[in-house]
Formats: sequence, C-alpha cells, structure tokens
Amino acid sequence: MYKPHFDFAAWEAYQEALEAYNAEMAAWLSTPEEDRGEQPMLEQAVFWVEGLSQEELDAIKNQPVPELQEQKIARLEDELAATKLANLDTMDALFDVYLTVLDLQIAAGGE
Repeated sequence: MYKPHFDFAAWEAYQEALEAYNAEMAAWLSTPEEDRGEQPMLEQAVFWVEGLSQEELDAIKNQPVPELQEQKIARLEDELAATKLANLDTMDALFDVYLTVLDLQIAAGGE
C-alpha cells in the first residue's frame, strides 16, 4: 500500500459482527453436541485499505523507471558511435562532391 488508511467504519461493523458471533457461538456451545448444526464462523475483516484513488495509483505505477548510470553510459556510447559513423558518411559524401567539382573544373579547362 502506498498510503494506508484505517477503515474505522469497517472496524465498527466488525465489532458488531463479533458481538453477534460471540452470542451465536455461546448458543452453539450450550446446545448438546448431537443437536448442533455447523459451527458459527466469523469472516476475517480488513481494516487497512489503500488511501489513494485508482488514478493516483496508476500514476505511481506508470512512472518511468530511472535509467541506471551504467545503462546511461552504454546508451551514450552507442549514440556517440552512431554519430561518428554518420559523420564519416557525411565526410565521404562531401569528398565525392569535391571530386566531382574538381572533375567539372578540369573538364571546363579551369583550375
């Protein structure tokens, strides 16, 4: 539970049920064994309940998990490697453009 709350109304209802159970149990015990029916039972009660609404619980449960330092380092290393590869591709493309411009200048008779 995130914000436990004591349900006083449930406790009061349980106290009333307990009194009734004790009376039923006393009557059952005072009855001869051969005339007894099933032993009275008392339902277990829950007094502590969640104090947050379902929306508040959903907000807590759906929070993103913080990234561990090791995970962040690994992610950043991967991003850096990908960026370096992209930069190499860009530099290779620029070199091809440079060679094309040189070829055009030579073909046009310029320097």
